[in-house]
Amino acid sequence: MSNAIKYRSSERPLQITIQAHTNAAGTKTISFSDNGLGFDMKKAKDNVFKPYKRFHATKEGKGIGLFLVKMHIEAMGGQIQVNSQVNSGTSFTIILK
Repeated sequence: MSNAIKYRSSERPLQITIQAHTNAAGTKTISFSDNGLGFDMKKAKDNVFKPYKRFHATKEGKGIGLFLVKMHIEAMGGQIQVNSQVNSGTSFTIILK
């Protein structure tokens, strides 16, 4: 959520959507989506969750937040996925078993 606020677009009001589901097998899915700046997935490739990788030079940061989130989720046996589009927003999906 803090990244959604940090990387919001100045062209539109910020919208954040959070959804949580549990399927019949007990797998939990949590989704976070925003309508912020987004980033180019083709340029980012596999670097989204690597330490010190940043995609918006105009915003302050160290580039370790998403790396830490991924490490914590994986330590709990889960996984995280991302989808983003420039000027449309970003979605993160966390899957926990």
